[in-house]
Parts: sequence; structure tokens; C-alpha cells
Amino acid sequence: MRQASETRARQRLDPKERRDAILDAAVVFFSQRGSGGSTRELAAQLGISVGLINRYFTKDELVAAVYERVFASRVDPVWLHRLTDRTVELRTRLLDFYRAYVAAVDDPIWTRIAFQSALDGSMLGRRYLDEHVGEFIDAIAREVRPGGLRGPVSFRECQRVWVLHSAVVFFLVRKHLHGVEGDPGVVVQEAVDVFMRSVAGRNPATVAAPSDRGSPASTEPV
Repeated sequence: MRQASETRARQRLDPKERRDAILDAAVVFFSQRGSGGSTRELAAQLGISVGLINRYFTKDELVAAVYERVFASRVDPVWLHRLTDRTVELRTRLLDFYRAYVAAVDDPIWTRIAFQSALDGSMLGRRYLDEHVGEFIDAIAREVRPGGLRGPVSFRECQRVWVLHSAVVFFLVRKHLHGVEGDPGVVVQEAVDVFMRSVAGRNPATVAAPSDRGSPASTEPV
């Protein structure tokens, strides 16, 4: 009798509610199993048929919807604009960006799916890096260049910024996967200050004068 009642309750969901319920469950499922988990396993957890899931999503569509929910929807388009606003001192821009970034992604689901997707080589994490994080890394690398330096950002330039970015993100891994508590504001400030000291050692003028980068030059990035 109870099982029949639960079945009728599931059947009463309208299409949007059903789609949202499947997506909500998929987000949690992929955070536990990675995107390699099968829709058959997801259906079993939900107590519905695979056919019902397929009515709303193919496997690829479900993965794409999880990506949109977990990753893309958290990215604020204004971040990139503020990172490149040279009327503001660079350290302030970096602090503001990483405080906002951590506030947006400080979530066990985000952290677990990011970590799982890196381990299983799925498109979830790779797409996020390509579409969003790569833009942030490139923008910061350009902001710390010597005045007038043009051309593609080099691998070494990117690596310097990745040290900063990874320090911030690894705090979330430690917090949500290892249970290590800490103040994200302190983590961000320490990571940014270490980065700024390394930048100042190479190019003090870039740090000291964010609004004046000089005339174009042909110097190659290193």
C-alpha cells in the first residue's frame, strides 16, 4: 500500500518538476560516482525506470545539464571585467576576485564533482577549465606582464598564475574532502600576497602602476 502511494506521488510530478528532480539527483550522484556513473544506477537510486530518465535526458544531455548547474551557473560575467580594470590596484582586484570566486564555489558538491571529473577524465572539469578558468588565468597573466608586452600568454606565465589559483582551490579540497576547517578570507589573502611578492620580484613597475603599462613592445613573454 505504501509503495503504491509513493508510486502515485512520483507520477503526479509535472514534467518540469520531474526534470528538476532527476537533475537534482544526478548532481549528487555524479559528486559521488563521477560522470562515468550509469543512468541505470541513477534510476535505481531514484526508484524510477531508465526509460523515464531517457524521456528527459540522454546521458550526454544529463552531463551537460549537471555542468550548467554546478559549474557554469556560478560564474559571474563581471569577474573578468573587474580583473582587467586597471584603474584599480592589482592586489585589490585579485583579492576581490578570489573572495567572490570562493564564495561562489565553496560547496561540497562543486568540490567533489570537480575532483571526480579530474580523476575520471570527464568533460565536466575539462570544459570548465577551458571555458572559464582558462580565461581567468590568461587575464591575470596579462595583468602582471611588463608594460607593453604583447603576444600569447606563455606556459610559464600561466604556471605562475596557476600556483595562485591552485592554492585557493586546494583549500576547498582540504575543507570538503578532508574536513580541514579554516577561514577562506585568510587563505585568499595569503595566496594573493605570496603571488604579489613573486610578481614584484620580477616586475615591480607592473604592481606599482596598474593604470600605466607604457607603449607597445615586441618583447617575448617568458
